[in-house]
Amino acid sequence: MSARCSQYLRTQRAGQATFLPLDTISVKPVNDKYRSFAKGARLAVDVIQYEPAVERAMQHACGNALVCDSMEVAKYVCWEKGQEVKGSYRSITYCNIPYVDADAGAYL
Repeated sequence: MSARCSQYLRTQRAGQATFLPLDTISVKPVNDKYRSFAKGARLAVDVIQYEPAVERAMQHACGNALVCDSMEVAKYVCWEKGQEVKGSYRSITYCNIPYVDADAGAYL
């Protein structure tokens, strides 16, 4: 399936995409301390909506990344708490991620 999608993207000159094999993808468990890490900061995987069929892909993509309510909260998490999140200092102040539909031909 990914080969057909890649070919379609090439013929349409529609850019590149990364395809994650849902049956074999390796997912590290989310660190639960980030669920109550700071007021106004939530795990990205807890904020987005997705079909259960792609849960492992969403966990893989989000890891321990945090979505913060404001720039002040993001700065607090990254600089004052000094906490490493997803391998680097990563916090998101606004996130507009579309709903992922398992029946759509591709995932964004």
